[in-house]
Amino acid sequence: MPVSAHALPRGLSTAAAWPARRWLVALGVPFGLAFALLTPPLQTPDELAHLARALAVSEGAFGAEVVDGRPSIRVPQSFAALPARLGRGLQLHAERRQDPRRIARELARPQALEPRAWRPLPSLYSPLVYVPQAAGVALARGLGLPVVAFVYAGRLANLAVFLAATWLALRLLPAHATTLALVALLPMTLFLAGSLAADAPTNALAFLWLGLVLRAAAAGAPLRPFEGAALAAAAAALGLAKSGYAVLAAMALAVPAARFASASRRAAWLAAWAAAALVPGLLWSAYVASLEPPALVPGADPGAQARWIAEHPAGFAAVVLDTLAAARGLWGATFVGVLGHADTWLPRWIYVLYPLVLLAAALVDGGKASPLRGARRALALAAAAAAALSMLTLAYVGWNAVGSSRIQGVQGRYFTPLAPLALAALHAPRAAGIEPRARLAFVAFAALALAVAVGRLFARYYGPPS
Repeated sequence: MPVSAHALPRGLSTAAAWPARRWLVALGVPFGLAFALLTPPLQTPDELAHLARALAVSEGAFGAEVVDGRPSIRVPQSFAALPARLGRGLQLHAERRQDPRRIARELARPQALEPRAWRPLPSLYSPLVYVPQAAGVALARGLGLPVVAFVYAGRLANLAVFLAATWLALRLLPAHATTLALVALLPMTLFLAGSLAADAPTNALAFLWLGLVLRAAAAGAPLRPFEGAALAAAAAALGLAKSGYAVLAAMALAVPAARFASASRRAAWLAAWAAAALVPGLLWSAYVASLEPPALVPGADPGAQARWIAEHPAGFAAVVLDTLAAARGLWGATFVGVLGHADTWLPRWIYVLYPLVLLAAALVDGGKASPLRGARRALALAAAAAAALSMLTLAYVGWNAVGSSRIQGVQGRYFTPLAPLALAALHAPRAAGIEPRARLAFVAFAALALAVAVGRLFARYYGPPS
């Protein structure tokens, strides 16, 4: 039986009754700022590459030029000097510490964006996933701030856009908001949101798509044109961010026929949403292929690997299963949170308990308000599984030698965009929804995990040497 807010102890009822989006702000802002400001510059995954790409996008260079046979962009030489000036050797050396005086010296330097040199394109992602970081970099550049300040400005802009988009997704959801909030507040998810990584916009777009499509899947009047257009825009952005997640657009099939004016209108909208999810991503992939970038790793050959998969489907299935068996522990940890350059681990109890908390919340979240029932639950699980397989396939094609026995280059954080959908499909249809006291307990656990993560991050970079 649901617990009334009036039945809770004084001081508890108001907070317990908060909707998930208020909890996102209450925890996401302070802890996200802590991650963004405490993490030393260049100590998040591939941050120097993301910085170079964000600057290029901020200056209107959305693609690359072929220089000496390699797709390249012009990068300030001051960027290349940053690692040495900040202190090399921190990555994958958890016993070493950041000297704050080095950061202070960088913050005191004048801005230096010239001279520049041609450098290989640091990221093959679409420029869309660098728009937030580019906005922050553009602001810092316009204010004449030193280049190290570009890192912090881009991080803060990325965090702001992530929180705003996730807040909107929570506002749109007819159910499962607590589950989505818990995924958004994972230490790994929020740490990436406070970095320059392309993961943050990608995650935010996946969350926004989920909010829009589940809202459309709920009962209601026929969809208005702007609602259909919003779904198309979200699908296009998600597919352009990372093509493997375009499969999540299959959830458009969950929108009931009653929400369309006619069968022909339904067919037209479904075709439009499918095209939106696929075409922009395919066009960007074709553009990248036209640049003829070098292999990402020695022995990789995307065309030959794709042919190997087509000729050996059973062999590829065995590769996927073997990889899952070997990497599930690491994937679980890097889904929950391994911070810094994958060298800052959290206490074991967080890795054990957080997946259980997510599962418990998913089971009781939604209930009768959820549009995921019957065949739609199966569709949700199938879409999430297909997105996971698509992501693994793309990694195998791009990051592995032809016929490799396992898939290398995959981390648990790559499953974040599809986790809320998969979890939502597991809910108990007859549940009454999460009671206020239970929601508060779930959020309190998330807050505890984030506090521990921030403490570990501070100790990792500024504490006594280990």
